[in-house]
Amino acid sequence: MSKVKVLFTFYALPPYLIALLNQINKNGIEILVVIPENSQITQGKNVYQEYADAKFQIKRVTQKKHWLSQKEFLIGLEEVIKNFEPNYLVTCWPYVIQIAFNFSLRTYMKKKGIRWGLKHIPYQIPKYHEAMKYYTEKGIFDEELNVEKAIGWKKKIKFHILKELNKYLFNAAQFHFCYISDAPEILKTYGVNPQNVIVTYNSGDTHKLLDAYERAFNQPNEPKEKFRFIFVGRLVRWKKVDILIKTFSELCSKYKDLELLIVGTGPEWENLKLYAQKLSLQEKIIFTGGIYDYNLLAEKFKISDVFVLTGAGGLAINDAMTFAKPVICTYADGTEKDLVVPNETGFIYQNQEELKNYMEFFIKNPFKAKEMGKKAQEKILNEIHLEKVAKKYIDFFVS
Repeated sequence: MSKVKVLFTFYALPPYLIALLNQINKNGIEILVVIPENSQITQGKNVYQEYADAKFQIKRVTQKKHWLSQKEFLIGLEEVIKNFEPNYLVTCWPYVIQIAFNFSLRTYMKKKGIRWGLKHIPYQIPKYHEAMKYYTEKGIFDEELNVEKAIGWKKKIKFHILKELNKYLFNAAQFHFCYISDAPEILKTYGVNPQNVIVTYNSGDTHKLLDAYERAFNQPNEPKEKFRFIFVGRLVRWKKVDILIKTFSELCSKYKDLELLIVGTGPEWENLKLYAQKLSLQEKIIFTGGIYDYNLLAEKFKISDVFVLTGAGGLAINDAMTFAKPVICTYADGTEKDLVVPNETGFIYQNQEELKNYMEFFIKNPFKAKEMGKKAQEKILNEIHLEKVAKKYIDFFVS
């Protein structure tokens, strides 16, 4: 029996995605990934990429902005599809546009029996009937926290087109891989059959993370004199690390021997360091820079007590829980609803006062941090880990 062939398009290949594709690829599925040669527009600033561990084919192509949509298109994607002849094509935003509106290509794929779908997360996508209210009152924002709302007739037309475009794209695709459990309900309002939505959840490289955890946590413990919070992520505005620093500052005025580790790099690095200095916290807030070695990262988590995520994101929650740390987060990208169980694996806060209260709760009850951290790790091991996530894809492709 010949291998199932799957062609993916992505705008970046961070380590967690390579781990997932490797896991799928080794289960009798041949994978080809098409990515742009250079894309800072769609991948975000300071997204770490390293391809050395990839066990599948990677093809890098040029891209350009379409004259009408102003969205990036992969040059030569149609030719790649015809040469590779996959059983499945899995694309993502914004490349879905060049598939959905290429009717001759879709006719060709239908004739060849190539099924195509989307790998995405309905983040900042409201239910269809609530869309215009959502876009008017909340709007959508980018990682620099630039907010755009449906205010004024031009913006209302723009967001109405966006709503209808989403409906068309979602229904043009034959299947959807989404990693939040709310996805079927959201997409259903756009007319998508929930049975065509595969909830995969999301995962880091669980095997490597656990190996690093075992190495770090089996080392002799050094005397611990401080209660430490840790943040891991890109230092961009939508992570809202400034809110974490401000809240931490308020707690430092009440409690001694606190420390905050900020692991990551990005355009907000200097601004955040200056803010910490302004609050006279340069001795209590440690900026480590980006750490991409799991063993070094595990060492930072070992000396920390609680992971805090104050803005958008999600996968860092998985990693922190794998390292047996409880999580304090706000509404991030939807994954927190499946991972953070209040009073069990952490807390989800709605405002800064709640953030402060939850941080203070752990300061007063350090034993709860250990208890909840253990439950957090158990949740990853039992429910949402790399092999289980990969199996969702594998089962679909071989069915």
